Amino acid sequence: MRITDVEPIVLRLAQVDTTRADGTQDAFLVRIHTDEGIVGIGEADTSPYLARTVIEMPSSTRSRGASRRCSSARIRSRSTASGS
Repeated sequence: MRITDVEPIVLRLAQVDTTRADGTQDAFLVRIHTDEGIVGIGEADTSPYLARTVIEMPSSTRSRGASRRCSSARIRSRSTASGS
C-alpha cells in the first residue's frame, strides 16, 4: 500500500475573537489517501496554517513540476523510518 495524496485541511470559526489566542478557534486535520482506496483522517495540535504550509510547500530535493504524490511518498518513508 502506498500513499497517493495528503490533503491538509484547516478549520476555522467564521467569527474569530481576536482577544483569545487559546487554540480553540481553529484546527488542523489531514486526510491521507492510498492506492488501495483507503482514506484516513488525522489531526495535529499545531498552528493549522503552518502545518498546511509544510505539507504544501515544495521540497528543495524535488524537481520542478513533480506531483504531490512524490512528496506524499517521502512523508510515508519518513514516518516508517522513525518507527511511527
